[in-house]
Parts: sequence; C-alpha cells; structure tokens
Amino acid sequence: MLFRITVFFHVVFVVGMCVTNCIEWMAIMNMGRAPDAPSLRIWRQLNNAGKWHPVWGVGVLVTGLYFSSSAWRWTTPFVLVGLLATIALAVGGALLGRRIQDFERALEAYEPRSAGSPPSCSRLLRVHGALSGVVFGLIYTMIVKPDLVGALAAVVIAAVAGGVGPAIFADGARSSSW
Repeated sequence: MLFRITVFFHVVFVVGMCVTNCIEWMAIMNMGRAPDAPSLRIWRQLNNAGKWHPVWGVGVLVTGLYFSSSAWRWTTPFVLVGLLATIALAVGGALLGRRIQDFERALEAYEPRSAGSPPSCSRLLRVHGALSGVVFGLIYTMIVKPDLVGALAAVVIAAVAGGVGPAIFADGARSSSW
C-alpha cells in the first residue's frame, strides 16, 4: 500500500515539475516580448512559478530514494541515471534561476532610445529547454527502465532536443518597443 501511495506522489511531483516548466518557459519567452514595463511585471509575476521547482525536485528525489531502497538496487542503471540526472537538474536549475534574474534586470534597465539592442531570451530558452528535455528523458527512463546505455541515451537525446527546439520559437522573443 505504501508503495502505491509513493508512486502517486512521485507522479504528482513530476507533473508539478512539468507544469512549472511550461509556465516558466512561457513567462521567459513573453518577458522578452513584453512591449512595456507593466507587461514585463505581469510576466515576471508568472515566472515566480519557478520557485516551486525545489519542492517538486525534493519530492521526486525523496520518493525516488524510497523506490531505490525498497524495489530496486542502487546499481540498477536507470536508478543511477535518474539520481545523477536529478542532481544535474538541481545544479542546472539553480544556475538558470540566477541567469533569469540577470535577464529580468537587463530588461528593466534597457532603454529603447539607446544604441544597444534589447536583451534576448533565446539563450535562456535553450538552456531551459535542455533542462526540460532532461526531465522528459527521465520520464522515459523511469517508464521503460532501459539498460545504462539506453538510459543515458534517452536523457542526452531529450536534453539536446529540448535545447534545440526553443531556438525555433525564441527568434522573435525580444523586447521590441521599449
């Protein structure tokens, strides 16, 4: 019974992480397109959803640790890849959070009458997309439970796809009128 309840909460934490990723990606992209300061403030407030990432991450980690101690071994390839990728997500997410704050400050300081161009969010979106890709690679790995090569390949391929995909959408994601 405890195992089933843990599976439920594990899925809730993963879904929460994915929903938060979507909200955050949309907020970053639209901050870069905000036509004025009031619009920027609205998207910045929506971007506060990113503050939930540590909650989701700790929840996924704790429930995953329970699975690793009760149902699988630490040497199981998908468990090992899952743990390493979760740690990488925590480090990457913390670094991305700082970059997002720098981007927000640069947008606030940007003067349209200056000679420089407005800050672009395309790099942020690529990094955010790569981290989101890692999450989807982990979801695949946890469902399929491949060997070590398959688990690593799934996470790496998803990360690369996640990092390349946003570049298509981020081309126009720049402040244009202020």
